[in-house]
Amino acid sequence: MRTIYKYPIQITGEVQKIEMPQNGRICDFQEQGTHPTLWVEVNTEMPTEIRKFQIFGTGVEIPDPDDHNYCYRGTVQRGIYVWHLFEITP
Repeated sequence: MRTIYKYPIQITGEVQKIEMPQNGRICDFQEQGTHPTLWVEVNTEMPTEIRKFQIFGTGVEIPDPDDHNYCYRGTVQRGIYVWHLFEITP
């Protein structure tokens, strides 16, 4: 069955690991109320995998793409702060 799942994202500099059905397609990254949230279209019949994400604030250094494979996934604004979500891909 295809559906959309939502996953909370923490505002932290640490890598966040999220378990979700394989090949999930990221639909959006926004705040829901006061919580940064990632929405992903998934096939619930697929086995799960761990995907890695990391948040960076505007003006914060992003790791060198030669060392890591970061893929931009979206931005949320929270008051005067702006946060950018990247997925670390294999």
